[in-house]
Amino acid sequence: MSDEHDPESTGTSIFELFGDPPPVPEDDLTAPPADGPTVDAVFGNDLDAVPSGPETSLPHWTEPPTGQLPKVLADAREGDDPWSELQGPRWHGDDPAWADDDLAEVFGDEPALAAVPAVEIPEVDEPALPTVTIGDIDDTDLPSAAGAPQRDDRVAVPTRPRPTLAAEGDLEADSGGRNMGQAVGVGLAFAVVAGLAFVLGPFATLCLVLVIVVLAAAELFAAMRRSGLHPATLFGIVGAAAMPAAVYARDERMVPLIVGLLVVFGALWWIVGADTDRPALNLGLTHLGVLWIGGLATFAALLLKFDSGIRLLLIGVVITVATDTGAFALGRALGRTPFHPASPNKTVEGTLGGICVGVVAAVIMWVVDVFPIEAEVAWSSAVLVGIVCSMLAVLGDLTESMIKRDLGVKDMGTILPGHGGILDRMDGLLFVLPGIYYLTLVLELV
Repeated sequence: MSDEHDPESTGTSIFELFGDPPPVPEDDLTAPPADGPTVDAVFGNDLDAVPSGPETSLPHWTEPPTGQLPKVLADAREGDDPWSELQGPRWHGDDPAWADDDLAEVFGDEPALAAVPAVEIPEVDEPALPTVTIGDIDDTDLPSAAGAPQRDDRVAVPTRPRPTLAAEGDLEADSGGRNMGQAVGVGLAFAVVAGLAFVLGPFATLCLVLVIVVLAAAELFAAMRRSGLHPATLFGIVGAAAMPAAVYARDERMVPLIVGLLVVFGALWWIVGADTDRPALNLGLTHLGVLWIGGLATFAALLLKFDSGIRLLLIGVVITVATDTGAFALGRALGRTPFHPASPNKTVEGTLGGICVGVVAAVIMWVVDVFPIEAEVAWSSAVLVGIVCSMLAVLGDLTESMIKRDLGVKDMGTILPGHGGILDRMDGLLFVLPGIYYLTLVLELV
């Protein structure tokens, strides 16, 4: 092991390394070191005795304090107050000690600010803003959106007033003030004409169907035009009548051909300039009338091609009339709950009662052998026919009421006093015709 850390080899005391030094005798505190100045010469008042230069040394830090003043404080004269030159608190407005100096202009007290006189602001009466009602704003007067392309050749959508005749009070007043004697008389006259056509045979019945289709389509297109729309009236009437006539002349395979011709010639109607107003909108309205009236009436032509076609058509007519009459009578007597907003005059009680009356009418016709004689028809089949056809009659009536409300008209026409127009009486039957046709095929009634 090296001897450089050994205290005995270096001559260093163990107390200087790890502990407190030994006590120093009092005589040694004033004894001058052998080769240096005395303690009084360093810390005392004898300033001339303090040596200068590199030979000056301080006492070791392990020695106790002597209590003597250092040289810096010893230079101060006795009786001098070091705080005498400091100034005391000065009130605002008193001149500072250096007020006569040039710095007074920079650091002196600023002059007091004079009071700012109050300025009275006159009151201004603001003009009252005008009140704007949203309902009075016309959409056509509003500016276009920023960046939207402006097209002068675009035809503006015709604006029309919202329906006002389909309000609940108007409909109730109409039903309550209806001339029932006139309505019953017109209904009986129409039943006589229909019965005569049934007796004359299928072709006479088809002619009656075509007359009804033409009148109903003309009423629908006229109601559209009164509402500001512009369907192709002549084209729509011809197309609606052509569908049942073509199917009766040939068979049901004529339906796709007629639909295709309607699309092609309907487009040509606007291309050649027969009509120029809103082709997309009005061509769609024309096809709606053709398919609604002419398309559904096609099932009457299909029924007439059966040997018992007149009987089947009579079943559909009787169930439709019974449902409509029962709903009207029971609704006025027992109706309390509105059925649908499209027709506020109809009630849930009247609608359910009309369906029940239609089912009863179907069962009665089964009892009196109105159903085809050549087929063994069970009474359950008659009940099913009554339920399905009655519900379809309600749906057809509700559909026409919805369209009338949208067009803003109360009746499609006035050709039948007390009933309105032809379409007002045939709306339910148009929906019943496809029902009775497919029930005939499913139940094998023929």
